[in-house]
Amino acid sequence: MNDLFVGSSYDPSTTTCNIVFNDPSRAGETVTVTYSDGGDDERNVEIVLDDEGHGSADVSIPPNWISVLLEEPQSLDHTIAI
Repeated sequence: MNDLFVGSSYDPSTTTCNIVFNDPSRAGETVTVTYSDGGDDERNVEIVLDDEGHGSADVSIPPNWISVLLEEPQSLDHTIAI
C-alpha cells in the first residue's frame, strides 16, 4: 500500500487544506476521503479523479485543529501538521 496523498498541503492564511489524491489505477472514478483532527471530528469529501487518476479538493479546517489526518481505504494514512 502506498501514500496516495503526496502533495497535499495546508495554507494557514486561509485555514484551507488542499487534499491531493493520485491513483492511476482508479482514473475516472470518485473517491471518498475522510479528513479529521485525528480524533472524533471526522468529515468526508469526494474527489473526482481525472483520466490520469489525479484529483484534488480544498476543504476548510476548524481553527482548533493542530493536524489533519487524511484517510482512504486504499492508501496509507497521511498527516499534515498545522
